[in-house]
Amino acid sequence: MAQQSTILSPAKFYSPFVYTGTGASSENGAQGIKQAPGRNRYVITGTSGNITSEGQGSVYVGRINGASTSQGSGSGTWVLMDVPESWDAPSSSIYGPGAIKAGKGPGGIRSIQLAGTYSQPINLDGEEAYVTRGFIYDGPLTSTPNDQNFTAFNAKRPDGGPTTDTFLHSWSGRLVAGNYTLNNSFLALTLNTGLDSSAFVYDTVTGEQHNLTYQDNSTSHTAFGIWKNGRQDWSNNKKTYTIAGGRSMIDPAVKKLGSMGEALGAATLVDYDPITGKTSNQRSYQYNNDKDNTYVTHFEGIFYAGKGVYQMPFTAASSQGEFAGTAYVKRRNNGRFSREALWSTFDAGSEGTIVSNDSSAGRGNTGLISPANGDDGVEPYASILNGSSYRDLISAAQDLR
Repeated sequence: MAQQSTILSPAKFYSPFVYTGTGASSENGAQGIKQAPGRNRYVITGTSGNITSEGQGSVYVGRINGASTSQGSGSGTWVLMDVPESWDAPSSSIYGPGAIKAGKGPGGIRSIQLAGTYSQPINLDGEEAYVTRGFIYDGPLTSTPNDQNFTAFNAKRPDGGPTTDTFLHSWSGRLVAGNYTLNNSFLALTLNTGLDSSAFVYDTVTGEQHNLTYQDNSTSHTAFGIWKNGRQDWSNNKKTYTIAGGRSMIDPAVKKLGSMGEALGAATLVDYDPITGKTSNQRSYQYNNDKDNTYVTHFEGIFYAGKGVYQMPFTAASSQGEFAGTAYVKRRNNGRFSREALWSTFDAGSEGTIVSNDSSAGRGNTGLISPANGDDGVEPYASILNGSSYRDLISAAQDLR
């Protein structure tokens, strides 16, 4: 097994990083992060409450620090948002922010684009269950949004048939990356995927869904992060997007992890041409650059760090335990991605054990942590990486080939 030394980068972790104002819940989630206008400021999106019932979408704007206000963690501003009441949605959840415009508004935000999900109750074999639908929002950051600024979206199969769950994860440019599933399974609700799932992009301008094609025979793929590259020399001046996620790997090593291993085997990067609908430059990665498929590895999002380096929050698991952090991949001059990634594994020390790193933007990250107080549950964290360490990581990634 090819092993790369684990890089433990100095970072400050703050948990629970949650909304604590009026109507706050003991159940919370954090799904997205993006750099906000201003110095060292971020937008963090997630859920206050249960993600399938009684949850509200949450948005934090401000610095990542250990301060707190009457609204919640951090010195910034918290806003709760729900999808329209007419949608009959017991819960709303915000996965990822798109474009952000500065101005008069909460946290200095005039308008914001948001992608997420809402739940709807169904009867499944005589018992109450929930299906997940997608939505986008484009308008002011406010706790009383206008219904007209929301658009609901439910994915379809390539043959036009219905799907069960629709997840809209990440918004960049005019496209949102997402997944759909065909059954109401544990994998669908917890990992937003399954062996019968498919990855797609949703065009927010035309309202069209474009299913993604990959250069492998995997039974399922995920699209959790998307980044608009624009016109580049390596793309022959074509507009492209890069999509991060994972693919299934039916391999004896990962079968030990059951359906999770079969659904999420290897982290994957691929370029997408919105004009032709074709993908290119696909490459998959395993944690620690392992060649023996010992790990289940998944990219949870994507951020372009500059100088040809892409930064992906990752989660990995093996019989040795669970790992999370950020992976760095270099774009080579010929347009292809480096064969290996640089892996930076998080260690929260006395704060607890990192369960997942769900989103990353520059030095900021957010995900879930199992607190060190002995409780069995998990709670959202926000973390900020040491500035010099982050620069060292970007510099080291320049050597990837």
